[in-house]
Amino acid sequence: MSVTVSRRRAPAVTLSCPRPLETTDEVTLDRKPEMTGRARRFLRRTATAWSVDEDAAQAAELVVSELFTNAVRHTGGDRIRLCLRRHHALLYVEVFDRHPHHRLAVACPAPDAEDGRGLLIVESLCLRWGRRPDGDGSLTWACLSAPDDETSQHEHVADPEQLREAGSLPRPVASLPASPSFEGDLLPASPAHAAPTLYESWEALADGLHVQRLALHLPQLRDETTAIDAVASAVTEMTSGALAARPAALSDPRATGLVEAADLSAWVNLPAEHGTPAPTASPLGGAAEQVEVLLLDGVSDETLRAAVRAVSAASAWWVGAFAAIRHLGVHHARLTPVDDTVSLDTLREAVRVVALGTAQRILAHHLRQDSTDEAVRLAYCRAVTEGIVTEPGLPALLEKLGELRLVDLVSTSIPWRGRFMKYAGGTGAGQVE
Repeated sequence: MSVTVSRRRAPAVTLSCPRPLETTDEVTLDRKPEMTGRARRFLRRTATAWSVDEDAAQAAELVVSELFTNAVRHTGGDRIRLCLRRHHALLYVEVFDRHPHHRLAVACPAPDAEDGRGLLIVESLCLRWGRRPDGDGSLTWACLSAPDDETSQHEHVADPEQLREAGSLPRPVASLPASPSFEGDLLPASPAHAAPTLYESWEALADGLHVQRLALHLPQLRDETTAIDAVASAVTEMTSGALAARPAALSDPRATGLVEAADLSAWVNLPAEHGTPAPTASPLGGAAEQVEVLLLDGVSDETLRAAVRAVSAASAWWVGAFAAIRHLGVHHARLTPVDDTVSLDTLREAVRVVALGTAQRILAHHLRQDSTDEAVRLAYCRAVTEGIVTEPGLPALLEKLGELRLVDLVSTSIPWRGRFMKYAGGTGAGQVE
């Protein structure tokens, strides 16, 4: 057995916090399955030394395990180098192997498959991830939000350097509609995406927060929605199973490609995977359909219509799923326990806001590719106008929702002046979860 550890630390930069803003540790391990445990322990020791928040450390440990295992199973060479790099509140996990550069695809395993979900887990937990050539091999990397113990317990103003760092991250590797034969199938590399704008990076952070929350509370959601005598913990008029009813599947591959290009694949795929097969449609579905009808009047492009319909229906599921686990929440501003119930009408109002925001993302992406369709341009203008009309009522809606998961879901879905305000000033979500 051979293990090599090296440690590099960048010079400290004097800002508002005493710790260095960039720190790097790395270890080189034999390409053997038993080394995965050693890689996890190296991550744990490093995260502890860097005072990384416990939840962030757990997520990073899982990412290290999956990426190292992938390298052991599907690459060549005798050694694998694992590098951990902390930059502000971002943690990079980098795994170098001696395999020629190919693209790693996210697998879509069957429900009863015993493996094949590793990269799907990585995609769910990370802000960005990808694979690129590096010297005589390839580097698979992932970037996670990693607040330290101090910043997770006290509000702080976001460091401008951190914002620029997040804004420079490349796009994640996209999921493919076809299912590879096994986890980590190697496919030809795809053309590189353009770097996201700062606004898109904020959007990606918000998307990652919602996916991470779902991952953290999936066992609770299953318990709430599958129990024989399940009753809604958040809505007295409806069971949790009905609130989280699985939306209709998106079968049009072109519409699937449009959803993926707009960075909303997880938004649609996770409801399809974790929604309950309720005997009746979700009571929140009608609110999503109202948005679809409002925006798509006169639009004849069936691919676009199917994509907007899919993200709108998924919006109803996300609101219903977060409502089903709401009773463990706290107030988004006061961080005190919230009431156990919320009205169905309030949730429908929330669905209309979330569906409006996600539909607008689809329309905006479509127009960036083709701005000649007048009907689509009018649909986008209707979405913007409806958002302006909705904005004055958002503070009252957020107060009625109260609980921070639902509040963050609604407030980050639709463009408005306060959209990312909580993230810039230190969100209650970072203090609690």
